[in-house]
Amino acid sequence: MQILLLIIALMGSFFGLTFANLGGAQSQARDTERKNDINSMFAKLEEHYNQYGEYPTVDEVVFEYYTAFPGLDVETLTDPNGNFIQQGDYTYITDTGTALGCQHYELSAHLEDGTKYTKRSLN
Repeated sequence: MQILLLIIALMGSFFGLTFANLGGAQSQARDTERKNDINSMFAKLEEHYNQYGEYPTVDEVVFEYYTAFPGLDVETLTDPNGNFIQQGDYTYITDTGTALGCQHYELSAHLEDGTKYTKRSLN
């Protein structure tokens, strides 16, 4: 009987560790998706700057994303929780702009480990 209880306890520990590791792997996968999305948006923002000499405003990113990020799949602007940029894990902050438009930005994702993955304008 004691051996059976020991086997059951060991199996419970094994399954508990397996499920804990699975949760960690899923969290890492979602954070990898967040980083990939930020990197894709970053590339499109820099292309926008090279073409127009300014970065898009926050309103352009949120409401006119198809012109701010031409060719970018709209799913890239949606975090793993289904929230669109500025409403969930992804934020885009610009300077107030000048006569030349927005010249600097910070693009970031809040990761599940509590840290922030950030890309800043190159110019």
